[in-house]
Amino acid sequence: MMEKELKDLKDEELMAIFVLNRDMDAFEVLLDRHKTPLFNYIKKLVGDFHKAEDLLQETFLKIIKNRLYFNGNSSFSTWTYSIATNLCKDEWRKNIVRQKELLGNGYPINGYPINEQPSPESSIIEKNIEEKINAIICLLPQKLRAVYVLASYEDFSYEMISEILNIPLGTVKSRMHNALKLTLRLIKKEGLANDLQ
Repeated sequence: MMEKELKDLKDEELMAIFVLNRDMDAFEVLLDRHKTPLFNYIKKLVGDFHKAEDLLQETFLKIIKNRLYFNGNSSFSTWTYSIATNLCKDEWRKNIVRQKELLGNGYPINGYPINEQPSPESSIIEKNIEEKINAIICLLPQKLRAVYVLASYEDFSYEMISEILNIPLGTVKSRMHNALKLTLRLIKKEGLANDLQ
């Protein structure tokens, strides 16, 4: 198929061509279509540009490796975001282990020596408004952050978020409510309310 014809196809059709024909052109179209929003999603979850790049690559490698498991029961986006979310969860677990090791060595959670910790206020003041918001989002607990980012930045419906995260719809709504409350509280606490008006 010609590249223009491939670009006119839906994600699921491209995936079928990729799976059945091992057509890398079809996969390239999927990659081009999803890499930027997926990278932004991962970056908001892990809060680190370079780690997000690595996890994006891992996500697409997993898609290639597990392509035969894509059955079309869910959309390609839902399947892809589920893979990315699970990789981010694995990264969070690794970070918890590393943080506990650092704590045992006299280092607090963020990895800075106790006497060299920058204050949260000075870090936030140095950033522009978008970076300030991202910093606040990174303060949300991982379960709330995943729901918040999927809903607010990726525009997924609560039903799709439920499928991506494999949690009940009521849990999605509850976590979103709690994420919004906590985000507003953090915005007020950091004195950003005026900057965001």
